[in-house]
Amino acid sequence: GKRQVKLTTEFTSDFQIRMEFHDDQAHLSEETALKEVVQNAENNKVEDIHVFDKGLKSRKTFEEFDADNISFVTRINGNSRYDIVRPMLYSDSSQDTQELEFIEDNAVKLYKSGHSKPIKTEFRLIKYFVKKKRVHLFFLTNLWDLEAQEIAHIYKQRWEIEVLFRFMKQEMNLTHFVCNDKNAIQVMLYCTMITTMLVLIYKKQNNIKSYKKAKIQFFKELNYLILLEILEQPN
Repeated sequence: GKRQVKLTTEFTSDFQIRMEFHDDQAHLSEETALKEVVQNAENNKVEDIHVFDKGLKSRKTFEEFDADNISFVTRINGNSRYDIVRPMLYSDSSQDTQELEFIEDNAVKLYKSGHSKPIKTEFRLIKYFVKKKRVHLFFLTNLWDLEAQEIAHIYKQRWEIEVLFRFMKQEMNLTHFVCNDKNAIQVMLYCTMITTMLVLIYKKQNNIKSYKKAKIQFFKELNYLILLEILEQPN
């Protein structure tokens, strides 16, 4: 008997620029919601690179993105089936990073679930070993001109949206809804995100690294300005 809502947001250059609110069953799936966000991204340009997690893994969607010249970087499961078409020519040691050890970089053709033949479109699959956690990461992309370590760095930027949502939950009180009315939930979400955006702007303009510190400083300064206005214009 529970109802669910889904919030999907586009995050770029340290700012949220669009939000999609869904309460229908179809959009609870990342395959639907996340795909739409990527396809309808604001000012979608050829040079833009879309980064998303393993929630979106449809081989058909990857093919559509490539056909539409939508550049992307994502991760796939290590047990995903694929055929190696050709290796990319890189020196192993030159592609290592501080946290990652380079394993291999290949042009591949992926398999759809339950299919005996791979898809026609070629993608690039980069395999790294995480030194600290001792696990493998598989990065999938349709970018061919960047080095492997650059692809890994691009995917690492995706973590910023996780940090943002943690900030919204822990510091902006977006932990639960006060009622199950659709309009009330949307108002609460929009108000929270507008306030969050103001804090993000303040954080960037004042070169503050911590979300929490930016919020505290922002509200202190806001209170001081209100008090100053009262003192200057008591009437």
